Amino acid sequence: MESPRSLISGWRGAALAALIAVSCALPGLIVLPTVDRNEAVFAQASAQMLDEHNPTDIRFQDYLRRGSMPAAHWLQAASVAATSHAEARKIWAYRLPSLLGLALLVAATVSGGGRLFGERAGFLSGVLLGTSILGLSLANLATAEALFAAAAAVMLSAFAHLYAAHREGGRLRKRDKLLFWIGLIAAFLVKGPIILALSGLTGLCLIAMDRHVRWLGSLGWSWGLIALAAMAGPWLVAVTVSTDGQFWQGAEAFVIRGSGIGFQTLVAPALLFPGVFLLPFAAAFAFRRRETAGVRLAVAWLVPAWIALECLPGFQLHGAAALYIALAWLGAAGLTGEANGAIVRVLGGAISIATGALIACVSLWLVWRFDDLNAGWLGAGIAAALAVSAGLAGAAAAWRPTALRRSLRAAGLGVAASIALLVVVLPGLDRLWPTQNLLHGLSAAGVDPRGGLARGPVAAAGYAEPSLVFHLGAETQLGDAQTAADAILDSRPAIVSNDQLAAVSRILSQHGLAARTVYRFEGYDPAEAEPVNLSILSRAP
Repeated sequence: MESPRSLISGWRGAALAALIAVSCALPGLIVLPTVDRNEAVFAQASAQMLDEHNPTDIRFQDYLRRGSMPAAHWLQAASVAATSHAEARKIWAYRLPSLLGLALLVAATVSGGGRLFGERAGFLSGVLLGTSILGLSLANLATAEALFAAAAAVMLSAFAHLYAAHREGGRLRKRDKLLFWIGLIAAFLVKGPIILALSGLTGLCLIAMDRHVRWLGSLGWSWGLIALAAMAGPWLVAVTVSTDGQFWQGAEAFVIRGSGIGFQTLVAPALLFPGVFLLPFAAAFAFRRRETAGVRLAVAWLVPAWIALECLPGFQLHGAAALYIALAWLGAAGLTGEANGAIVRVLGGAISIATGALIACVSLWLVWRFDDLNAGWLGAGIAAALAVSAGLAGAAAAWRPTALRRSLRAAGLGVAASIALLVVVLPGLDRLWPTQNLLHGLSAAGVDPRGGLARGPVAAAGYAEPSLVFHLGAETQLGDAQTAADAILDSRPAIVSNDQLAAVSRILSQHGLAARTVYRFEGYDPAEAEPVNLSILSRAP
């Protein structure tokens, strides 16, 4: 029988950590409804790419997604073609590339962390990152973020091997150079030049700390840049020509309202949970071992980019996902590498308990606020109890940091809490999913064009969330009262918000017609952060 240490050494540790993360992410991937807005827009663009057999243009309905790179859409289209079909609109099929991204992210984190900080630290960093709320949410959303973080992790892990070899006078492996460029090119094809900015900031920071550039000449620039141009160049030329240069006129992204400078740091403990107890250990270890290769690389990757992202307007939930790799490395190394003082251990425990209690309160508040039927209290109570238990387990791991099993126990409880929240609590909050309710209403009222029960396409006035387009098709009409009235005049169903009802009725009365309400929904639109009151109308007989 193999010892526990042999299970986390070499490729076995990376594979085991990735398997743990994937197993924990699967339930949410299958059960969680389509999330507005980034996921719905992204998945719809992939569906249109598949429907239209056009791998160049990336569009949401007729709108060009300026600045959006193709690789994640290609993978989603391939995933849907292999496991489902575009007309089915099964969101889990679009999420499979994100699940693959999480596996690669975790495996690369383990590999790079093991080279810089030892196998125990590398394995722990991968497991805690992969089972964190950040890691699970990356896998549960059909966007480019998980794939970008994975590609960045492959690049950073390969560079960790090269950089450590330079500092220690070791042998430079060609495999690491190849993986470095594979990761960089993949990241470029997933999200564009942002990987060049991250790499540039890291390189400049390392040069400033090391005061030499010897490692810079060993990256294989000649063939690496040629490979980058060969892989990305043809698509960039094709999309520039096909869109008459409109592709370069600025990218669009959904940001969280009310966010600003410091918001990214504020939500970091919740995203890292249950591994949040690593944060004080990361800071202490980075300060004590600041002259070592591992700490210098981790700090160079983490700090400049984190500051830059904090200064940018708005906040995207997973915008800093790739930076958490270095944070997990430093925290795991500080936890397992050497003795820590009481202040660090108490801080780690306090942050863990506080974050667990906060997540428990959020679980209960969600049911109180968005579950009119009060059917979700049991699930919310279980999620809250597990979150508090995970916080306490994290505190125990912080107090006795040499016990790896305590950290893994905290990870297990945290995963259980996250699964309860993602699989039981959130999908059951009907008022929080307007599109899901509207789809049910269309079907129940016998006016759903997808089943041939009525003429299509559906029109909407006052509600324009991308998830509606994803489920009903690219021909769905998003507009104003005139758009909805035209649909009703054409004997098609229309979704109308309360503030548009009077205008729709006025237009119909001018034609001597009226509409009947076949379904009504009162809920909350999380993307707009406001209540919604929607009706499904059809032409009165």
